Amino acid sequence: MIGAGMVFLLEPVISYGERYRDQGLALIVGAAVSFAAHVKAVFFLPPAPALDLTPLTLAFTGVLFGFALFRFDLLGLLPATQTLGRRAAIEDVGVGLVVVDAAGTIVEFNGAARPLLGIGRDGDANGSADGVHEPIDPTSPASDAAAGESLASYVSGVDLSATGPQRIEAADGDGYRVYEATASPIGDHTDRTVGYTVTFADVTDRELRRQRLEVLNRVLRHNLRNDMTVVVGNADLLVDRVGDDERPLADAIARRGRALQRLGEKARDAEAVLADGATAREVAVADLCGGLATRARDSYPDASVGVSVPDGLAVTVAPTVLETVLWNLVENALEHGSAVTVRLSASVTDGGVAFAVADDGPGIPEAELESIRSGTETALTHGSGLGLWVVRWGTRMLGADLSFEERDPTGTLATVTLPPDAPKGPSAPGSAEAEGDGDGGADSEKNG
Repeated sequence: MIGAGMVFLLEPVISYGERYRDQGLALIVGAAVSFAAHVKAVFFLPPAPALDLTPLTLAFTGVLFGFALFRFDLLGLLPATQTLGRRAAIEDVGVGLVVVDAAGTIVEFNGAARPLLGIGRDGDANGSADGVHEPIDPTSPASDAAAGESLASYVSGVDLSATGPQRIEAADGDGYRVYEATASPIGDHTDRTVGYTVTFADVTDRELRRQRLEVLNRVLRHNLRNDMTVVVGNADLLVDRVGDDERPLADAIARRGRALQRLGEKARDAEAVLADGATAREVAVADLCGGLATRARDSYPDASVGVSVPDGLAVTVAPTVLETVLWNLVENALEHGSAVTVRLSASVTDGGVAFAVADDGPGIPEAELESIRSGTETALTHGSGLGLWVVRWGTRMLGADLSFEERDPTGTLATVTLPPDAPKGPSAPGSAEAEGDGDGGADSEKNG
């Protein structure tokens, strides 16, 4: 019995890692010493066959058991917790997990994979007689029905050698489902692939939301914008043809129509930010900010736009995302005031590269800022458009920090700080500055 116990103790020593290795070795060695002495005494083995060393060795055994108990926390670190915890995590994780061998034959699977495999209560892959796959009792022998069968006969389209997620469409008792399958190789001690673990995450709800957003976005940025172009065009014609009493009505139609056109453009910006798959590359900050200033002067001739950036500063980012974020901050300042002065600047700080957009307009309503900070909108707390949401989503994709401050006496200072690994170039305070006036002119100067 002692020998059998030592054999069982080998499993935590070999398989459970360093947390249980010391206590396992102490128990094995402590038991083995007295075990060997007792075997010698029982079978009268040499030397000194009549000598029984068991009582003496039990003292050594007690010392090692004491180390296991008090030094290595024998009763506090239970290998069963690790083993049972892993099994519980696999069963309760909510993601289908299938283990296959190198040939793609199913070895094991958890409960979340049963609906995908389509195993009925009778254990047949075809399910019940009416073709509806019902989940089975996990304690039933039918739970092993798929073991030994090819995964391809249950789920088609899974490429075990592919890297990254794979889209899998299937139908079960709950109807049409979409899964994201990810295959990971299992290697032995010689790095030879002996099988694969395949996880199946149910992303049906996510896919449905994505489809709805795509349709709504298309309607918002395409159909709505095209229809509002017609509305605005006809409203502009009415302004010149109606009397003085009706002209404010035509002006209101044109003004609100242009606002809806800009909303469609914001939706396009949001799509560009969220769908940007471009790799990061080095961008000259002066060229980026100068282009934004020119674009702002062309779109808002009555505004004054200035730019201040350090000489030679460059950042490595996804350029489309950064440009969209900064443009929406500039445009947000220009949209909410007439003859507004906006200043776009960049500087190297301890936190990275900080892009600041300062204006002297009426400021951003607290309700809109609260929506952006909380990440949600309610009936009482919501924004008036998509611009600030585009900024928030874009800064998160860039890994940047976003902050807003009130200016004295009026206006807002919005700051986007890229992480420290983004800047390239000199960090000296020297800057190239361009000031734009209402006519779109610009004067450049060097500041030391």
